Amino acid sequence: MMALAATAQTGSVVAVDANQVLMINGRKVFAIGFSPGPPTYGKTSSGNDALQELRDAGAVLFRITQTNNWDSQVISDQQAALDWAAQHGMYCWVNLRELSRFSATDTNTPASLRNVVDTFRNHPALGLWKNFDESWWAGVSEADLQRGYEVTKQEDANHPVVQTHAPRGTVPDLQPYNAAADILALDIYPVSIPPGAHSLLPNKEISMVGDWTEFLSLVAAGGKEYWMIEQIAWSGVTPPSKTLIFPTYTQERFMAYQAIINGARGLVYFGGNIAATLNTQDAPLGWNWTFWNDVLKPVVQQLGDHNVLAQALVATNSTLPITMSGTTAPDVEYCVREVPPYLYILASKREGTVTNVTFSGLPSWALKGEVLYESPRVVAAQNGQFEDVFAPFDVHVYRFSQTNQPPTILFQPQSRTNSVGTTASFSVTADGTGPLTYQWRKNGFNLTDGGNVFGAGLPSLMVTNISLSDAAGYDVVVTGFGSVTSAPTATLSVLASQSPTINGQPQSRANYAGTTVSFSVTADGTSPLVYQWRKDGSNIVDGGVISGASAPTLTLTGISSVDAGSYSVVVSNVAGSVLSIPATLTVIYPLPFYEPFDYAAGLDLGGQIGGNYLGWSDIGTGTVGPFIIVQTNSLMVPGLMPAAGNSIRFGGLGKSVRLSMPAGMPVTSGTLYYSFALQVLDTNGLSSAGTFLAGFNNSIGAQANQPTVVGTRLYMRATNDGFNLGVSKNSSVASDWVWDPRTFTTNQVLFIVGSYTFNPATTSDDISKLWINPGEADLAATAEPAAMLVATNGSDITANQIASFVFLQRATTEPAAMVADELRIGRTWAEVTPLPPPIMVLLTGMKKLSNGAFQFAYSNSNSSGQSGSTYVSTNLTDWTPLGTATQISAGRFEFTDPAATNYLRRFYQLRTP
Repeated sequence: MMALAATAQTGSVVAVDANQVLMINGRKVFAIGFSPGPPTYGKTSSGNDALQELRDAGAVLFRITQTNNWDSQVISDQQAALDWAAQHGMYCWVNLRELSRFSATDTNTPASLRNVVDTFRNHPALGLWKNFDESWWAGVSEADLQRGYEVTKQEDANHPVVQTHAPRGTVPDLQPYNAAADILALDIYPVSIPPGAHSLLPNKEISMVGDWTEFLSLVAAGGKEYWMIEQIAWSGVTPPSKTLIFPTYTQERFMAYQAIINGARGLVYFGGNIAATLNTQDAPLGWNWTFWNDVLKPVVQQLGDHNVLAQALVATNSTLPITMSGTTAPDVEYCVREVPPYLYILASKREGTVTNVTFSGLPSWALKGEVLYESPRVVAAQNGQFEDVFAPFDVHVYRFSQTNQPPTILFQPQSRTNSVGTTASFSVTADGTGPLTYQWRKNGFNLTDGGNVFGAGLPSLMVTNISLSDAAGYDVVVTGFGSVTSAPTATLSVLASQSPTINGQPQSRANYAGTTVSFSVTADGTSPLVYQWRKDGSNIVDGGVISGASAPTLTLTGISSVDAGSYSVVVSNVAGSVLSIPATLTVIYPLPFYEPFDYAAGLDLGGQIGGNYLGWSDIGTGTVGPFIIVQTNSLMVPGLMPAAGNSIRFGGLGKSVRLSMPAGMPVTSGTLYYSFALQVLDTNGLSSAGTFLAGFNNSIGAQANQPTVVGTRLYMRATNDGFNLGVSKNSSVASDWVWDPRTFTTNQVLFIVGSYTFNPATTSDDISKLWINPGEADLAATAEPAAMLVATNGSDITANQIASFVFLQRATTEPAAMVADELRIGRTWAEVTPLPPPIMVLLTGMKKLSNGAFQFAYSNSNSSGQSGSTYVSTNLTDWTPLGTATQISAGRFEFTDPAATNYLRRFYQLRTP
């Protein structure tokens, strides 16, 4: 259970009304958000606050980047994001992830869930909760998800829960999950190469957005608000191996309106943070500002809560009998909304040819319609109908008014603070019967384009390369059927100090584990410059292997797998801050891996880092029961490299452990082997049906659940006289398991060797093999011996990768107590079955004694100090054992042959076991 502290404050109240419209603090909102948004306290490419930029455009929601389960760092990151959002009138969509679903017998997860909800529920910037992502597709049961939903609502009735679905499954598959959410959403990937690469729908073009929206409307069945979550770039085809493609402004606008026309009450955009999609300008900022400025921003400005459509987007569809002719749906799709004194028709055209469309059934007063966002274009209606032309991906927004409306300002220009040399932008959103004209003013005097001023007669004004003389008050006069002046005046404050600029970016590194690595940055700007290094987007501090966290050079000593990741630095001064390009640290661990469990007895194995600099993590932490612990003594396997260190004890139901390979470096091809020594101490509880205890896994790090994807899994089942061992490739179906007929008993030391071979042809052609106590003659062989057990049935390991090895305490059907030792992972049979090192013998003190006996001494380099056996021969062909030497001091042995006097010549040979 996590210990958290909540701060008392006035919280937001968010709900869904009877018309499936989001209500934030009593105000109807068409939800536009980003999942995730920019890095917390990030900047735009022009140096402005990133969240203020999104809010000014009309967005209301964002989610933080969250790749880990809930812990103290995630708590801190989410708190910072909420505080940032509150400064700008934005709201956070908080991802409950692993805490949002749990079994009926789980008592730990609901307690942790209550703590997280209680921590943030009263924050004024809390918008909504997000439960487990794509639950049906991820195999999460509705019952488990509903338990999480009910706990969340018990703790917080003031914020809805959103369930996001994958573009998979059927309406009957997904509808049961409605009970576990207040709002539904659907992830879609409409733009890709080839088209429709991630869609199962027959329609592979970008107009699939409308089809998926209609699909989700069927899932919602009139009882849930629903959103579309659109990937701005196809994440499955990012460079360097694939072609990256972004939608154009025309395509993006079409997809947004198509979703709205088909009933979506919100739009969320995903992928702005994907590193492979960022150009060199955006990479240091951690977000795709180029796409935002060129494509997404103008779309959000039309649909956000500052725009002239705001009231129409939260209205219900009109019952007016307006019809369309000249084509049929879905070629052109439309909806009608009424917000007195206005009548709106929103229409979008799919792929195909240019089409002439006639809309009929308009009320008699509707004579002239503005075409919004295409000013000064209008359409004229006669006898209740009008005609217009639609090219592919056209969107036309028609607005008819019963009377001419004077201009009003919906969103006032906002004050700015900029450094000398940067660009300041001011925008206004106005409404009224058009066409509207704009006149920007500085300190009450009209501006004209020229010099560093652009847009003096447009809704947006830009002042470039600003100097101290540009500091002033800026307002705008909007004229139509009357005029209105923005108020209050927006102030431009100009800082004489120079914001930091980065001249030398930190560079990515690939270092071997255990070495020292440094990242450096060079920056200019008004002194003093302040440095804050970050790992994976979170601030780091000096301590442990880290030094220089607040200096131009960051140093990590004795690096291990936990240090692999993305490193960046924020350079700040009084004028602002700048974020560097992320530099990636790859920690190289050449196979083979060897784990002798050389840790202090009594320690939890989770959290330990071995000689390979690979870390053990506790997994299945939501399971009741003990941790796997280190104990004294080792298990010896005859003929194998002598054991070192200690061993581990596990068994029954409890927490499991995972030895993770470096992040981003899984094994995906060829054959991978493991070996370890196993001793069963107590078979109490062992099922005769069988359960699995160890094997390869496809994930890394800690997790609350017990892993279910385990390759070359070692099975065990009870017999009358002991137990059998078996293997499965990755299947929990009993008929896919392969068993060794031998019966083993408690206290036997068993040597287990397993392998997993990847085959790329299908998703079920990989092969698992298992050897139990292979012969000593086969140890360290160049080629593997014939496998004792071979498993081929069932699906291959999920994600087609091996990223870790697990020892499991996942069921009461396991033996009550087992010992494991000497774990090895390697690419060859020889790497996981090594022989003892050769014993280096230095022969000394050879002499004939007075009684005729022959005596010699030797020193032995074997670390165990064991003596060898002495053999004798007179012809170098026939050898006879004679005895063992006597140890006379550490590593020194002496042997005497009293029968030497009986032979003319005598040869001696020293053999080790």
